[in-house]
Amino acid sequence: MDSPLKHHFESAERPDCLDVSPERLNAMTAAQLERELEAALETMTEEEYDPAVIDAYLDALDRKAPVPAHPDAGTAYAGFQARVQRAAGQVSGGTVSRRSRVRLGGLLRVAAAAALLTTFLFSSMVAAQASGVDVFGAIARWTDSVFSFGALPGEDASGSVQTAAPAVQSSETDRRDVPEEYQTVQLELERRGLPLYYPKVPEGFVLAQKPFLYVDPDTNSLDFSVTYTHDRDSIGFDMTQNIGSSTTVYEKDDTPVTLYEYSGITHYIFDNINNKTTVWQVGDMEYSITTNCVSISMEALIQTIYEE
Repeated sequence: MDSPLKHHFESAERPDCLDVSPERLNAMTAAQLERELEAALETMTEEEYDPAVIDAYLDALDRKAPVPAHPDAGTAYAGFQARVQRAAGQVSGGTVSRRSRVRLGGLLRVAAAAALLTTFLFSSMVAAQASGVDVFGAIARWTDSVFSFGALPGEDASGSVQTAAPAVQSSETDRRDVPEEYQTVQLELERRGLPLYYPKVPEGFVLAQKPFLYVDPDTNSLDFSVTYTHDRDSIGFDMTQNIGSSTTVYEKDDTPVTLYEYSGITHYIFDNINNKTTVWQVGDMEYSITTNCVSISMEALIQTIYEE
């Protein structure tokens, strides 16, 4: 079958970016190949799109800059994050709108660009996953009514995986500087080689009841919760060490989930009628804060967790 580009530009000179001869591609650097591939996507229209051109560039890129067989986990994961950020910037920056004449800026161009981006991102994700960074399990999921790091209701929990984000190192904390309600769980965390994190509640909030600490004798998983109140307002803080995949499901309403990055950790903030909740993971530890106090900034409360 003839290539769609065989009769392309019959009345005009064929653009150099559509020349995918081995002699031309082999002489290019990886950066030049990426620029020429982008130019080829810009040039081709819906009727003239030729996947063989894209394949040729991708094969050449793979020869020039192959994914290493045993990549460094930190490098691979950082590369994946950087590519996501660059992709987000390109989408939000509106680069497509500057070429309104190109019909490939419609469905086909979006599909082609998405396929290309997926190839790059997936290769980085696989490299990071193979090195011990659980990229695939690090993505939280939610619906209009629930949020979870594990299986959603109705799904097979055996197929879900826990997040394995690198733990944030904390400085040694004198137990005398830790509120009394956290000293027992701090001892348990120290036995497990884990740091203690907790929010500093606003002035006026007092401990509502004795903190709850439970260690499952079968799985050795840890659950801790504490509640503070001030008049009719309350703040609840929970932490769980997941042995296996997360089984916690949080209720929410259909308002959007906000992602708040702080201290290198993604915190997910969402509403449930009159309550606001934030959840996050550090290694196999899962944390959540819930409050009904409308005057509390969840972002400010999160920041207190990482203060020295």
